Amino acid sequence: MHAILSLGATHYTLADHSQTGYTQMAISHRGKSLQSLSAALSNLDGCTDVDLDGILATCYTLVFQAYFMPDGLTDFAVMVRGCGMVTQHIISRFNGSKMFTLQTPEQMTELLAPWLPTDAHPDQEVIDTCIEDIDKLHSFLQSSGSHDFFNALRKIYLALKYSIRDAFFCLTEVYAIWCTMENQDFLKFIASSNHAVRVLFLHYISIDTLMRPFMLSVRAQDRARAGLFLGADVMEKWAFAIYHSLPANMQELVVNEVQIVSYESHRYMFQREISGYRSSTMEPSQIAGRGVIDTGSHTSL
Repeated sequence: MHAILSLGATHYTLADHSQTGYTQMAISHRGKSLQSLSAALSNLDGCTDVDLDGILATCYTLVFQAYFMPDGLTDFAVMVRGCGMVTQHIISRFNGSKMFTLQTPEQMTELLAPWLPTDAHPDQEVIDTCIEDIDKLHSFLQSSGSHDFFNALRKIYLALKYSIRDAFFCLTEVYAIWCTMENQDFLKFIASSNHAVRVLFLHYISIDTLMRPFMLSVRAQDRARAGLFLGADVMEKWAFAIYHSLPANMQELVVNEVQIVSYESHRYMFQREISGYRSSTMEPSQIAGRGVIDTGSHTSL
């Protein structure tokens, strides 16, 4: 219950910035939900199948909430990992869920493939720029988890050059990496001092931004727009937070990606304001590498 109330309060705060009182409500309910979830996760073997379904529902709710939190990137990764681990526990103990249809990757591919566009991403120049940028990071990587994350992200960029659908399915490999790390390795992976992985997370945000318009193909278009706009706004906050936490020599590696994310955020927000949903006449490739966006500010587009 607290997870649902927290998600609702977060969403309402983002949808109407005048409703500042809901921010504190979201924090309060999220704290209570996390406290209950932590207690439940410490005793998974003692849970019934119904208990585990409830835990999984809570994890998914907190994933969606984290996705809409301006400071929710780390929480998002943690809760995605939680979803994966609880799902595996349900499958290993009960061979399935009474509440959820737990699908294999193959079943998910079969379900979603017909809805996803098979065309290449239309802006090949910006994809090439992102590949060049992520390759510069390779020498900074140390752990096996960071190398796996790097390889998965680079694979997505390459897939975008040929098929948006293939890129979408490659994205699931990122979540599998988060879910299968050992606990101590994952804690080091998400640490704010792990600058190389923070840069990789910024590339993850860049990929999310580049793919977001095409996710409208998966859902009913009108219903998807609200989340599309809110997600764009939060992604920009995530990107700038990472950028400003990096040392100068690593900031240089992600200037293009920050510009891409910021450009798309402003474009979506402008479309929401005019309620016309008209496409901008500029493409991301016209932004990347040209210094249009001042990475010291959020308001310079």
